[in-house]
This record gives sequence, structure tokens and C-alpha cells, in this order.
Amino acid sequence: GLVTISGGSSNSGEGGFVSIVGGSSRWDSSGPISLGGGGDITLNTGSSSNNNSGRIDISTGSGENVVGDISISASMGAVPSEVNLMASGLVSIHGKSRVAMSSDGTLAINSESGDIALQSGTSSETSAGSIVMEAGSSAVSGGNVNVGAGHSSVGNGGNLLAAAGSGHSGGH
Repeated sequence: GLVTISGGSSNSGEGGFVSIVGGSSRWDSSGPISLGGGGDITLNTGSSSNNNSGRIDISTGSGENVVGDISISASMGAVPSEVNLMASGLVSIHGKSRVAMSSDGTLAINSESGDIALQSGTSSETSAGSIVMEAGSSAVSGGNVNVGAGHSSVGNGGNLLAAAGSGHSGGH
């Protein structure tokens, strides 16, 4: 049957609050929260006609040792599954030490009309981060790295600019 957990609605103030929390532990892992079943799982915030709609935050708790991971995955099946991250504005993926994206097929990063920026971190104390683009190896045929500027049927085509950074001993 259907189980609904709902915070109360409000005509003038903020809607009701719902919290589901796993138990904490001083010496071991905190208690898990499991949502499962044979059907869909939908996390959806409330709508608002006069103010901001709700927000969804998924975060792990802090720990003195290893901090928990967050995994969002679609299981393997006969038909390939998808994981989509979409927003009407910015989609930001930030790693304190590393961001890794990989694919057994095609890894596509698309923007309908805006820029796509790959930028490494800056540092005033140590070396800044690097951006590495490398094609895969194979016993049959290694992968290609293709970099190209956009075409235009009416205006100017895009430019392809590459420059080494300047420094005390110069970039290469």
C-alpha cells in the first residue's frame, strides 16, 4: 500500500518540516537509512507561487576518521540506464582533491547555449592543479584526442587558442 510522510502546508509561512535521521554512533558507523522497493523513489520539494521552492540536500555526516561517500548510480541491465544532472542554471561538481569522470562508452558534456569551462584549482602556496586529457590505450587501436572549434554557417567560426602559462622559468 501507499505510505505518505508529509509536512503540513501553509498559506502564509513556511511549510512543515520532515526529518528522517539514522542513529549516530560514537565508536562505529552511524545507522543507515534505506529507501527501497520495486517501484520508483521520488524526492521532490514543494512548490511555491510567491517565494522560493524547496531545496534538496544530500550530505554525509562528519567524522574524525573516514567521511562517508555519496553514490548515485543506475544499475546495469539489458537496456543502458542513465543518471542525469540537470538545472536551469549552474550544475557544479567540486572535489576537494580530485574530480574523476569516466565512461565505458561516450562521456558527453553538453551545454545548450552556454560555455563549457574546464578549470583547475589555483593556489597561492603550492602548485596549481593540472588539466589532463588523455585517450585510452588498446592492443588494437589507441584512442584519439580531438580538439576543434565550432563551425558557423553565417558568422565567424570559433577560434582555437592554446597558450602556455608564464612563470619565472617560463611555460612550454
